[in-house]
Amino acid sequence: MLNEKQYRAIELLAVPGAVQKDVAAELGLGKNTLTTWRKNPEFQAELKQQTIRHARNGVPKVIAAMEREALSGNAAAAKLYLQATGYLDPREAVLVEQPKKSTTTEELQRRLAEIRARKQAEANAESLPVS
Repeated sequence: MLNEKQYRAIELLAVPGAVQKDVAAELGLGKNTLTTWRKNPEFQAELKQQTIRHARNGVPKVIAAMEREALSGNAAAAKLYLQATGYLDPREAVLVEQPKKSTTTEELQRRLAEIRARKQAEANAESLPVS
């Protein structure tokens, strides 16, 4: 079980930009005490949870910043904003099918000649008088 000082250390360490040396000084701890505490699985778990709580508090500001950037024309920010707001699912993919074999220039020219011949035959057939 963690003590009161450990919980206070966790509160201070979870703040973005916190420096371990400064936290130790503020709590009157020796230079290795926080390092030792941070190896404790219970301390680690609680610090992780507190860090997540702090991060959640900043989410609205981050979303607002992404929106501002997106509206100013930043495509990457627009994509992130749309993903964060549920309008773009990053798991959706576009399936692009590639041909089974590559087509040579000669093959394309042959196909084009066939199409032209067919069109010419159709045009000729339309110009024949009907009896």
